[in-house]
Amino acid sequence: MFGLPPSNHAAIPNDRMTDGSAHQVMQSHLECSIEDCAAKAQAHRHLVSAGKLVPATGPHFGY
Repeated sequence: MFGLPPSNHAAIPNDRMTDGSAHQVMQSHLECSIEDCAAKAQAHRHLVSAGKLVPATGPHFGY
């Protein structure tokens, strides 16, 4: 938000994570890796389990 990196990387309670909030977390934590950011990892897991995100089967290099 406002061009600043997110300052809170803590996961939120699972019962409060919705598809919309997971998308918002993924967008606001774009620069974070799911290995280092609990919030983005939780959002990623939520979207995968909801069928909204399909992880790549291998590395993607833009072609």
